[in-house]
Amino acid sequence: MSVAVFLAPTAFDAFQIVEEMHLAGLPVATVKAEYGSTVVEGRDAPTLATRTGAYAGRPTPCIAELDPLAKGTIVISRLDVDTIGACLALMGQKPDDENFWAGAAYLQVRGPHRAGDLPEQVREQLDAWSSWSEAHLPLGPFRRTIDVTAHVVKAGEAIEAILKGDRELLTAGQLWSAGHDAVSETRLVDESPLVRVFVTEGPRCSAAYYSPRLGRIVPATVVLDSRQGTITIACEGGQFDARSLVRDLWGPGAGGRPGIAESPRDRRMGLPDLIKAVNMVGKAVEASWADNEPLPLDPETPAELAFIAVDSVGGLKIGEPVLATFPFWKDGAITVRALSGGSPVLVPGGAVFPAYPGFWLRIEERAEEPDAAVIRGRVFGPKDAEDALTPFIPGEGIKHNGWALSPDPQRPFVYCSPWLPAGDGNGVIRCAAVQLLSTEAYLKAIH
Repeated sequence: MSVAVFLAPTAFDAFQIVEEMHLAGLPVATVKAEYGSTVVEGRDAPTLATRTGAYAGRPTPCIAELDPLAKGTIVISRLDVDTIGACLALMGQKPDDENFWAGAAYLQVRGPHRAGDLPEQVREQLDAWSSWSEAHLPLGPFRRTIDVTAHVVKAGEAIEAILKGDRELLTAGQLWSAGHDAVSETRLVDESPLVRVFVTEGPRCSAAYYSPRLGRIVPATVVLDSRQGTITIACEGGQFDARSLVRDLWGPGAGGRPGIAESPRDRRMGLPDLIKAVNMVGKAVEASWADNEPLPLDPETPAELAFIAVDSVGGLKIGEPVLATFPFWKDGAITVRALSGGSPVLVPGGAVFPAYPGFWLRIEERAEEPDAAVIRGRVFGPKDAEDALTPFIPGEGIKHNGWALSPDPQRPFVYCSPWLPAGDGNGVIRCAAVQLLSTEAYLKAIH
């Protein structure tokens, strides 16, 4: 073929092939040849990058206006629809459908969880593409430069067939879409209101923000792909800069977009890296919700104004570790902070105090009591009346410090009190008693 496509797994490999082809007198284009903070530029041909340096914010390659190359080489770092679209354009083989490529570009920027924003036909076409690509394109890991020209050509043929309405491919896409969420949930290894954690072997889970168990959108995902040895961090609504976070974790070789970023491609990630990433992401989400620095307190400040709960053991001090239900956090401990948002609310048996927006916490025991439990609850506003009427699941209730508690309908090992009126009369509180387990036992029990 007059134009060849090579996938280079590292910046060094990309630089090497660009120089070799340039010395041979061939023009070299690069498409998304971005490796952390390094962009490998083309020679006598376009450089299509979107994330780094002077290229940040440029249009995604699949919708760029490109003239085909008469001959030459294209160097890429990955095989996704955005990269393939640009390669096909440079090869003079790009299927012509503005809506399809605009949809692909939109999901590249906004994330696959926004697929519902697209017209139904485009969404079905992209689902068909996802089904085909997972079955036919090499997923890696790539340890050396490889010629992927044939893969790009076959991908172009598949896209052409999808756009012409190939019923077999479109049906496969519908089946893929129907099963994708279920597949993602089977890869879930832990979750909290802050972050969902997945370990996978290829299927992408970064957009699985919705937690069926918690019944809510969780702001962030952390995914370890054990086959490729990569970790991907994503945030749903701009709670933190994922690209800055991965570079803080693993240096300039890591990179991506503010909404989704991944570990360096020349370094294999494992479980210790995953735990470190989860902890940092949790802190980043927490910081986005509230100012976590303790407020300067006058020694005479009343406890209720300092948002300090008084539990059955005694006064709780700001900065003191207490038990909580997030197993990745300091072996189950969090730190009480002075957070704005309101005074403690009195409920039968004690008080709950503001934690994160929408969440209230009542402490029953100190962290040094390893077998203790905590009372945890969420404040629901007037618009959550339907949720407030969620029935309990059948099961044996428990007694805890004078509370009659029943099993929560969604969360294992969580027991709830009846609904109680909040102090301001505008909402209701369901407090939950959560029996704490070790991280290992917790993961084993819920999965």
